[in-house]
Amino acid sequence: RPLEPRSNHIEHFGVSPDNYEITYIMHNQQPWANRSDKPCLVTYNPISHIDDRKIVGRWWFQHIVHDVRQVAWLVYLFRFIQGKRRTWHCGAHTLINSQETCFVSGLAAATQIGADYPFEDPEARRTFNHYGSLMHGWRFKKARG
Repeated sequence: RPLEPRSNHIEHFGVSPDNYEITYIMHNQQPWANRSDKPCLVTYNPISHIDDRKIVGRWWFQHIVHDVRQVAWLVYLFRFIQGKRRTWHCGAHTLINSQETCFVSGLAAATQIGADYPFEDPEARRTFNHYGSLMHGWRFKKARG
């Protein structure tokens, strides 16, 4: 199967949530990923052997793992702290750790301080309003269509 931008492959081993290998295609947002005419694959927790000649670099870091309890508390608590002392929280950590959440959370914070919602797509607007209501509660200024 041909590789597509931002495709993921996950292998899970055993019952522990830490027993997984995930590989995805790094897109052009990272300058080091453009050093080759071939796709750059990024692997976390490699269990399979990777040919050393194909490795651009190795880095170790601790990746945040959200569990259901943490997400439930975050969703509940964020609505009470949004806007306090002129502080608006946005980022991937505000719901689930994803780029989409990061983007939508930034839009939601921007609209709360006066920016217009910039898109016409009804599904995008529904997603935006749903996220905003979760994170900002009853004070959230919904995008109108």
